[in-house]
Amino acid sequence: MGNRGRRRSERPSEQEAIDAIDRFPLTAGHVLQEMALLAFSNIGELFDAAGHLKPVAQWSENAAAAVASVDVTRYAPPGGGPPGLTVNVRLWDKLKALELLCEHFGLMRERVDISGHMDIAAILLRRRTRPHLTGLADRRAA
Repeated sequence: MGNRGRRRSERPSEQEAIDAIDRFPLTAGHVLQEMALLAFSNIGELFDAAGHLKPVAQWSENAAAAVASVDVTRYAPPGGGPPGLTVNVRLWDKLKALELLCEHFGLMRERVDISGHMDIAAILLRRRTRPHLTGLADRRAA
């Protein structure tokens, strides 16, 4: 069971938590490196040239870090025959990692492009020459 199932007395103390952080100093660079690893992971690294899943011991450290889960299911084929295995490999969410990196580096900011020429003096002059609009604000306030 995870930490949620622990009794309060079994949970790590505040000092134990601080000691754990001190043993593994985490920096923003570590987080960005891990996000980049997930964002640019390649599932092809998990398979051999024939398309078969490599044994876990042959996975590179980066490829293994990108794997969220591996589910192995045994099955008996219909009509007899030798039993088989179905292996499902699920990677961590690449798109989410890419989105977080883009957000961090400011690559997804919405940009508004306004072009054209606006003559403020001409707009103000037009407003003065329309007597029916000059008292509009005063009438709304009343």
